[in-house]
Amino acid sequence: MLSQKPLALIGAIVLSAVTTVGYAADELPPAEKQVVFETSFGEIVLEVFPQAAPAHVEKFLERVKSGFYDGTTFHRAIPFGIIQGGDPLSKDREKRPYYGTGGLGELKKETSPISHRRGTLSAVLLPGNPDSAGSQFFICVTDQVQLDGQYTAYGRVVDGSAVVERISQAPADAMQLITERIELKRAYLRDRPPPEVIPFVDTPVAELENYRAVIHTSLGDIRLGFYPQDAPEHVRQFLRFAKLGLYDGTAFHRVVPDFVLQGGLMDTRKPPVPDKYQPVLKP
Repeated sequence: MLSQKPLALIGAIVLSAVTTVGYAADELPPAEKQVVFETSFGEIVLEVFPQAAPAHVEKFLERVKSGFYDGTTFHRAIPFGIIQGGDPLSKDREKRPYYGTGGLGELKKETSPISHRRGTLSAVLLPGNPDSAGSQFFICVTDQVQLDGQYTAYGRVVDGSAVVERISQAPADAMQLITERIELKRAYLRDRPPPEVIPFVDTPVAELENYRAVIHTSLGDIRLGFYPQDAPEHVRQFLRFAKLGLYDGTAFHRVVPDFVLQGGLMDTRKPPVPDKYQPVLKP
């Protein structure tokens, strides 16, 4: 299997600024502040949606600002399912048998339009009580749409999905309580950065004809030209992915001798595509 080294474009690059496409989870505007979790495994960055669940968002941001979550842990995990944290009892190592029982029973359910997709932030409840949310939260590692309508979703991960996934794979006991201490060392607010500038959104066909690409592989270089007059959107997408570095680290995963070779599959990329570029991959 061949690996692709960083791909470089030849020619002048003209950038056009647009707003990135929202995740399937929602079509709502995020709050102006993002939440950063500094954990034992790395940073997780979240954005929240006041229009989806105003009371949940207000209380969550209030807790973050006050330092409430500092020193708590991610105490529960289902591998590639969800991770759970926010219990104030988890600050005390001696109270481990009670992790998951604290900080609940404060908020009533809010009907949120956000679906429980990969990266969704949602409220933990007491069993059988929809009006029992509080400080505890869970993050979906993969799509968990069966939870829609049962739990109040109010945010999503915008950076740090790899950290979330790693936490989900931590050793746990029969009760799904994580056996090592994965601490949320600090939670704080920061300004939401401006949207990413997405290249080649409306570059004229005549200008696209001027571009060439070079794929640097472990076996040598491959030089490409393009036919934008025949397939302008395909050319734009290829150039966009190349400019953003999305092909870097992918592999040629399929070869038919003397006929064709196939590459560009993002599942082969190491490291995975950064979270901020996930919207670019959507059709």
